Amino acid sequence: MTTMADRELNQDPTAQPSREVRDGRQRAPQATMVIVNPYSGRGRGGRLKEKLEAALSARQIPHALKETSKPGEAIDLAQEATAAGYENIIGVGGDGTISEIVNGLAQAAPTEQPVGKLAIVSMGSGNDFASSLKLSQDPLQAVEAVAQGRVRPCDLGYVTIQAGGRKIDRYFANNFGTGLDAQVTLESIHLKWLQGAMLYGVAALRALLKLKTPAVDLSWEDANGQTHTRNAPISLVSVGNTYRSGGGFQLTPGAQIDDGLLDLGVADALSRWQLLQLLPKALQGNHVHHPAFTLVQFRQMQLKTSEPLPVEMDGEVITEQAEEITMTVQPGRLQLLI
Repeated sequence: MTTMADRELNQDPTAQPSREVRDGRQRAPQATMVIVNPYSGRGRGGRLKEKLEAALSARQIPHALKETSKPGEAIDLAQEATAAGYENIIGVGGDGTISEIVNGLAQAAPTEQPVGKLAIVSMGSGNDFASSLKLSQDPLQAVEAVAQGRVRPCDLGYVTIQAGGRKIDRYFANNFGTGLDAQVTLESIHLKWLQGAMLYGVAALRALLKLKTPAVDLSWEDANGQTHTRNAPISLVSVGNTYRSGGGFQLTPGAQIDDGLLDLGVADALSRWQLLQLLPKALQGNHVHHPAFTLVQFRQMQLKTSEPLPVEMDGEVITEQAEEITMTVQPGRLQLLI
């Protein structure tokens, strides 16, 4: 697992330029679809359209632009772009919009096939995925990433949830959470006038008032293929593909997007007061030293809960009635343009 210092010194260890760039030849333009959430960033996303299109035209990159108008639409647009043969996508929006694009790409291809290539212009309230990768909010940087074709592989989490008699299949690029983690996300929906750490801090206080600590059966397979199990009440379960979630919390501070593993953090059943003391430490990742917090890495994981729980992925509430959860990592499934 990587320390904060390691990440600062080696932000992009696996990013590779295209063969044409490595050989010193000009890279042929590839058709690019721009998917914009016009409401992201309090309307800033929609105001970037002309700037993006002008920059792509200046680079002679063939492109089209589509806007979302409702939740879930970016999934459909990403699938349509794949079917139409677009080789690159620029996603403009917050973690939720980017997660929808990732789901559209991954759902449109066989599980063994890498998907993308995806450049990101972050415009949300948390921007955890983009921030963890040190990505700029400047749309010109995304166009430059497309032009250079510099690819970094990114693992994806694939989750199957049994919830209230229905089955949900979903991918995540940044994080998964249940218990208090997901309750915080639920509360944040009602606090949209706030942003960043303030939004999630207030949401966390509200979530503590509704704290549940159900018993869960949890099992996971580690990097060596060994299976581990535990049965105990929990306050939260957080899975990270990056070190950051919840608008700046570092619940899985050593997580890396390209190590072929997911990081699992589990907080035992704690009182509201204990959690209130623990959460501020999670802003710097120092909560991992608490004896009631367990942090491991895994390739696959199963969870059964004694009572239904909310689930969030990439900052979006997926269900409030999860009963059984199965999760696997898909190493290097997503190609990021950085």
